[in-house]
Amino acid sequence: VIDGYRDTDEVHLGATAQLALGKTMAYKMLELSPQSYADWSSGHSLTGGQANDDDHDGVDNLAEFYLGTDPNNRTSVTRPTPDIETIDGMEYLTLSFPRNLNALDFQGIAQVSEDLTNWNNATVPVFIESVKNNDGTASIKYRAPWDLSDISHPKIFLRIQLTPPE
Repeated sequence: VIDGYRDTDEVHLGATAQLALGKTMAYKMLELSPQSYADWSSGHSLTGGQANDDDHDGVDNLAEFYLGTDPNNRTSVTRPTPDIETIDGMEYLTLSFPRNLNALDFQGIAQVSEDLTNWNNATVPVFIESVKNNDGTASIKYRAPWDLSDISHPKIFLRIQLTPPE
């Protein structure tokens, strides 16, 4: 006994093992098949890297991996969709996009800007929903943190920034 718990009994799990077990169970329950970018890229026989656009549809390979589109078919692309929605009687800028639930290695961080130059990491868009689709993706939606009538924020832009997981 090291910390008051049974650490070497081959029954109890440490934090890392518990997280791994939880992820494995979640993937099984959601009927997902997690895949790394390298495996996905190889499976699609891509010749370019993450920043390349093998099908010349204007979306790089990494974004196609994250969005769950086919990097070899320029008609399969789905771009994040902006909209204006009324939520609780106020109008907000929203951003909707598909998310490949099987995609490992990267995460999408929603960001907001008022000038397209400075993307504010302190003020973040508000997560609205995630709806699982039958194709291994989920439909994700965020809204701006301010409503469109807020004169202290006359311009609002939303984006998804792809980053390696922490």
